[in-house]
Amino acid sequence: LSRTAAELNVYETMMFYSFFVSFSIVDEEIFYQYDLTRSKKLPTAVLDTYIRETMLWHYRPRRLKIKEEKAVGYQISQINNEWFFFVGKIEVYERDRLLEQQQKMLGHSLTQLLEKLQETAMQQLPRKSTEDSALSYLMIQYANVLLMIDFYIAKPVVIGIDLESLPIYRIAFQQYLNRELRGVSGIEIESYEEGKNYDLVITFCQRNKQQNEYYLSEFASPYDIIRLKRRIEMLKKEKN
Repeated sequence: LSRTAAELNVYETMMFYSFFVSFSIVDEEIFYQYDLTRSKKLPTAVLDTYIRETMLWHYRPRRLKIKEEKAVGYQISQINNEWFFFVGKIEVYERDRLLEQQQKMLGHSLTQLLEKLQETAMQQLPRKSTEDSALSYLMIQYANVLLMIDFYIAKPVVIGIDLESLPIYRIAFQQYLNRELRGVSGIEIESYEEGKNYDLVITFCQRNKQQNEYYLSEFASPYDIIRLKRRIEMLKKEKN
């Protein structure tokens, strides 16, 4: 029987393990339960802890929800395991260009944090630090996680639409504004309510000097949409 039975040696076991923990084969909840019981002395487990805590510390006192923190921990672990166990990557995008765009989105403070994360990864796994291409891809992956955290903790820009001075076309025009601004992340749009505070009120005429208002120049103007999107991006930066 020993000659015909399927036998797995230690290398085959490690091969299966490396795939399971690197390529999102198990879901977040199962991985979270596994993470609670796995040895914290594993090189990747130590690196996971350092990277996760460094990221979350940067955002204090703001904190993620439990579900969001699980998602972040899951992504970090997948990234670190892939970097540790595998060599090489089939890339779809130009790496340097992608990292440059990510750093623009992250801003100066988070780009500095990204450099700190790189130093931490090199210190924890020094034998991998000589692989420049793999290290560069690792930074792209860490940048994705930082953008993910940014999305989770960002306070939404609340926008009120006040078109009472346009009674006939009010519903149609509000649908137009909703459609044009739907693709902008981090915003909440609703009909204007008197007495409620908004980060921005879109209207045709001045109503409340205490509110931050944008006055539309004409009906369904692409010019207004462009300016509104710019104003919204400025408000998102100010609020967060």
